[in-house]
Amino acid sequence: MKSVSRSKRATIYDVAAAARVSTATVSRYLRGYDRITAEKKKRIQQAIAALDFEPHPIARSLALPIKRTLGLLIMRGSRAYADLFLAEILSGVTRAASALELSLMISVPSASSEIPSVVERIRRVVDGSLLLDVSLGDQTVRKLAAGGHPILLVNQVHSRIPSVSIDNYLGGKTAAEYLVKLGHTRIACLAGDTSISRQRLDGYLSGLAEGGLRPAEVVGCAFDREKARRAFRKIIKRRKPPTALLVASDWMAVGVLEEARALGVEIPRDLSVIGFDDAIIAETTVPALTTIRQPLERLGAEAVETLWGFVTKTEKTPGSSRKRFSEKSLAPKLVVRQSTAPPQL
Repeated sequence: MKSVSRSKRATIYDVAAAARVSTATVSRYLRGYDRITAEKKKRIQQAIAALDFEPHPIARSLALPIKRTLGLLIMRGSRAYADLFLAEILSGVTRAASALELSLMISVPSASSEIPSVVERIRRVVDGSLLLDVSLGDQTVRKLAAGGHPILLVNQVHSRIPSVSIDNYLGGKTAAEYLVKLGHTRIACLAGDTSISRQRLDGYLSGLAEGGLRPAEVVGCAFDREKARRAFRKIIKRRKPPTALLVASDWMAVGVLEEARALGVEIPRDLSVIGFDDAIIAETTVPALTTIRQPLERLGAEAVETLWGFVTKTEKTPGSSRKRFSEKSLAPKLVVRQSTAPPQL
């Protein structure tokens, strides 16, 4: 067997030279191909041992048809960074990835328009990519759909990309139905400013309509505690203020509770308040917040399992003849605490 200098790290070319085979044969051996003669395998094994050769992990992953790695794209400046929303989803993502023995590669684009280029950069080292809480424009979607790389939206929905999300419409409808059941007839909505909050608002309106009601008022507001305080100040000073308020997120509801306390509005005697998310803070507010619980950890786990199913072909992705791609939605549930009560007559 030929010898090589040990002063530098051995390469696949050194192994091929020492074993008197081509680099292509060494590459096939490293990838586990069977169609190599026993004699050549023996020489390659001896060369690897003699040279203390270790394949570069990235180079090896590029050679494999399945890398057992998923990309995870999280938007910089996402509301996920402002609360514990991201942490709960990531807990589910990492738990499922660990159970499946998968690695994760995290990327943080600063704008949704950058996502196709980020996906293009990482696609050679990942099997598929999760897009967490990202709103996509049509042009971005077209680029992603044409790329052929397995993509899954998490907590968002688009007709041309598979997704796993929370049924926000059902959550909103459940919240409204609960307030109607308590006997409230003047119910206002403090809506968010995203596509998700629009789904929740549609659910609120549907739940009220089924109870024969129209909202006392609908006020749009960013997912921001201070802005929610200012919006609530206007709502509660109406000539006939509502007796109940549907709020698009728990953090907005925290702002409402703070402003209510400052204005002398007693919760729930004067006003019932119901949030959405069941963030950890919902249990610690005074009074504790009635809310809609999102199964965020299960959402993260379901996303990993679904995308991995696409990669390994154990879960079907729809053909081009179908109008909509695969959508999975998880049902939220009502959590009743102390911020809601029947109206005072």
